[in-house]
Amino acid sequence: MRRSSRAGAQSLPASAFLNYDPNTAPSIVPGLFSLYSVPVGGLGVQVDANGFAYVGGIIGLMANYDVAANLPALASLPTACLLAQTTIGKSAYTSQVDASSGNVLGSQFIGGTTLAIAGVALSGSTLWIAGATNLPNFPFSPNALTSSKLGPNPLPGAYLGAVDFSAPAFRTTVAPQIGCIVDAANLAPAGPVVPYQLLTIFGSGLGPAAGAVATDNATTMLGGVSVTFGSLVAPLLYVSSNQINLAVPLVPEGPSGTVMQVTVNGVSSPPLQFPVTSANPSLFVNIPAGLQTTSQEFIAVALNANGSLNSPSNPAQPGSVISVFVNGLAMDPEIPFEPPQLYTGGGWSVMDYSQTNPFVLEVHLQIPSSPTTFDCQPANASVCTATFEIFELNSYLTGSQLNSTGGLAFGGEVYVTQ
Repeated sequence: MRRSSRAGAQSLPASAFLNYDPNTAPSIVPGLFSLYSVPVGGLGVQVDANGFAYVGGIIGLMANYDVAANLPALASLPTACLLAQTTIGKSAYTSQVDASSGNVLGSQFIGGTTLAIAGVALSGSTLWIAGATNLPNFPFSPNALTSSKLGPNPLPGAYLGAVDFSAPAFRTTVAPQIGCIVDAANLAPAGPVVPYQLLTIFGSGLGPAAGAVATDNATTMLGGVSVTFGSLVAPLLYVSSNQINLAVPLVPEGPSGTVMQVTVNGVSSPPLQFPVTSANPSLFVNIPAGLQTTSQEFIAVALNANGSLNSPSNPAQPGSVISVFVNGLAMDPEIPFEPPQLYTGGGWSVMDYSQTNPFVLEVHLQIPSSPTTFDCQPANASVCTATFEIFELNSYLTGSQLNSTGGLAFGGEVYVTQ
C-alpha cells in the first residue's frame, strides 16, 4: 500500500536508508513548512486576514481527556479562578494566536463550572462563541436575555457570547481587570446572587497596593474603590490590588438581575449582569491553598460546643452541638419575609440558628451520638470526620433537577472523636 506524504515535506524512498550517510543524505528544505504546538483551543478555530487565529477552549473534562488548569495562556489569571481538579467540571476561555509564530497574543477567561463551547465564528477581531451550560455561574453582559426560572439549581441552557480582541481591555491595564467573581464562603464561581451574600472578586488593578480593611459593615468607599449593583453601592469589607471582598446590597429579586461594576479611582471595569434570587446557600469551608471547591466535601469552619475552633487536634464530641456558618441566607431585619427552614438527616439535627452579622447565618447542629456514621481512617483512629448536609426547604422546587430531599443543599465535614 502506498502512503501519501504530508503536504510540504520531502518524501524519500525506503532504499535511501539502506546505506544512510548523514553527509550525503538529502536534507529537508528550510522554510518549506513549519510546525508548532500551542496548548490552547480544541473547540473551534478561526483565522483572519492578518494571520491571527482565534480559538475556543475549556479547562476541565473534555471527552476522555482532562485539560489542566495551568495553561500558559492563562498564567496571569488568579489561581483562585481556576478549578484545580479538572474532572469535576469545565470552564471556558478564548485565545488569540499569531498564526505565523504560535505566540498567544491574548486570552479571555469566561469562567463557569459547566460551560462548554460548541462552536466559534469570527467577525473582524470579534470571536463569537456558542455552547451549553447547566449552571448560570459565569458573567452575563448587561441586558442579557435570561430565563424567568433562572436560579442556583441546575438548569440546562444555551448561551451566545462575543469576545472583542481589539477592545481596550486587551491592550491596557488602566481599567480594573476582573479575573473572576466567586462566592466568598467556598470560592465557587458566583451564579445568581442574593442580597447580603458575600462575594470575592479576583483580578488586577482592583484597588490599592496595600490592602485596606473596613472598620464596619456599612463602608461603601474604601481605598478609592467602590462597587455598584445598579443604583446601589455595595458594602466593602476588604480591598487590594488583586482582591475585593464585598456584600451584595439589597437589590430586587428577579431573573433580569442587577448590573455590577467596579470603580477604582474614578475608572470603571466593564459591567457584568447577575440574576438575583432569594437564596443561594453555601457553607464557609477551609479551602487548601490554590484549590477551588469541588464536588467533594471540605472541612467546615466550625466551632465546638465550648466555642473553640474545630480541628484535628480539637475534635467535637459525639452528640454535642457545633456551629457552622452559611453565606447566601442572611436576613434583612428591616424587611420581614419568611425565615429559612433548615433540615438535615443522617442522625444530625438542626437545633437553631442566629445572625452573627448582617451577612452570615450561624447554624447550630447536633452531631449524631453513634460513631458508626463517622469516617475513621484507620478504623481504630481516635479522631474521625463526620459529614453533614443541610437543606433550605423554602427553596424547594419540584422536578428532576433537584436532589431527592428537595431544596438547595450545602454541607461539609467536621472532626469528631470516636
